[in-house]
Amino acid sequence: MFEQFQSQVLITTPTTLDLQELFLRDQTKLQAFPLEYQNYLALKQLPGFEATEFIPFGIPHNNPLVGFSWNTPEERAALQKFADFARSEPMQALAQQQGFVETGYLQQAAGPPVPSGEVLLAAQSTWKLQKDSGRTVYMTLVIDTSGSMEGEPLTAVQEGLQVAAQQINAGNYVGIVTFDDAPVQRLSLAPFDQQQHQRFLATVDQLQANGGTAMYDGIMVGLAELLERQQQDPNGRYYLLLLTDGEANRGFDFDSVKEIMAYSDVRFYPIAYGEVNEQELAAIASLRESTVQTGSPENVRELFQNLFQINL
Repeated sequence: MFEQFQSQVLITTPTTLDLQELFLRDQTKLQAFPLEYQNYLALKQLPGFEATEFIPFGIPHNNPLVGFSWNTPEERAALQKFADFARSEPMQALAQQQGFVETGYLQQAAGPPVPSGEVLLAAQSTWKLQKDSGRTVYMTLVIDTSGSMEGEPLTAVQEGLQVAAQQINAGNYVGIVTFDDAPVQRLSLAPFDQQQHQRFLATVDQLQANGGTAMYDGIMVGLAELLERQQQDPNGRYYLLLLTDGEANRGFDFDSVKEIMAYSDVRFYPIAYGEVNEQELAAIASLRESTVQTGSPENVRELFQNLFQINL
């Protein structure tokens, strides 16, 4: 049953808001997707979405306030003040209006039992191992190593990739391409076993920042190897993760390669990692069912972990 269901899932994303963005972009791609009730109320206000239906499923989120034994008296007082504020009459009315208070669709006489943490972890592990329904995943990471990445930006990317590598399922293929003035294939696609894991860590550790931003040249090098694998395994899942902190100023531009990218059957995951042309990255994401992720040295580790957990 699980495998039959999973084989029909078009895409998984880190958040339901990503799915909502895909739905807003093209309603023919997603006929149904999970969404919080309060987001559903906002969605119905948009022109053309008035007839969207909400079907209750699962357990409503109650988002409790939580304190810990190590909280200082000042922190406990602040938590109590926020609780009093949230329970005030105006805030309760606003919460109900925006779908944060159980009403309408959320009123259920009895819901399913809440599973323990151990059960949730076991379910997540089962999903992680079986989510691709026997199909091999191929992902090339195309990483900006131009001069503007020097220092904290590149260091954070390196640390994030080294930690996130633990989320990669054995047997999936992972490769690395970098670009500055020109693209360089740093790690060829290969099954992620212990040896490839060590190669991956060593490759990431040796990255250095210098030069310009030949972004589309880097994409073409990464895409070429994915397309070669696609000829050998047409049933695989193919992804290209792009991280850049600037606009392309060397080599190809978007218009010269967009048709190749569009017809490649590869899903692109652009990460805007600083002052970038987000409109252009959004155009890359829209070639397939994807969205632009916003990265920074502070959140890039979590971003990589989420993307690897979901796709690899």
